[in-house]
Amino acid sequence: MFNCPRAIALADPYATIKIKPLPVQENNKQMSVVEQPTLSVGLRVRVKTPTIVYHHPDHRNQPFDIQGMEGEIFAILSDWQGRPISPNYPIQVRFSPKFIAHLHPDELEVI
Repeated sequence: MFNCPRAIALADPYATIKIKPLPVQENNKQMSVVEQPTLSVGLRVRVKTPTIVYHHPDHRNQPFDIQGMEGEIFAILSDWQGRPISPNYPIQVRFSPKFIAHLHPDELEVI
């Protein structure tokens, strides 16, 4: 009747649900958190993933891919008015005097 383990648990609170673990990949090409260089203000970075923005000064209100663009980390957002925050895109990168973008650390590589 139910295929979803959550639906089974909601329908019968005494039901036993077995969940299979995902297989572990041995040849993981991504860097672990320990191996990644720490990002700090002033570092030169490059956008390594396809990222579409709509606020580029030369392409206002049009989709523009910034993959491959290089810039400098302008700020790392961690607090607002003295209170801690957890933004989804905490890294501010300045590509030109008129163009700053908020990016995720996974979208950047240090030059």
